[in-house]
Amino acid sequence: MAWGEWMVPKPGPEHLLTLEQQRRAIAAYDLGRAQDMLLKLCQLTMHQDLILRSATRHIAALECEAALRD
Repeated sequence: MAWGEWMVPKPGPEHLLTLEQQRRAIAAYDLGRAQDMLLKLCQLTMHQDLILRSATRHIAALECEAALRD
């Protein structure tokens, strides 16, 4: 696997089906419920972003250490 290749997502059919199911459910939301979901999505996105940034830095450090050993 090439450097950073693990960071390129390749969604499978099951992921696309889940996304379509979620799209249809969201289409049925009223404005108040949609706003609540949007706030939760913003919080989740921030949390996941922080985790991914930390994990990416850690993995990059491990890859650099491995490259320097070779």
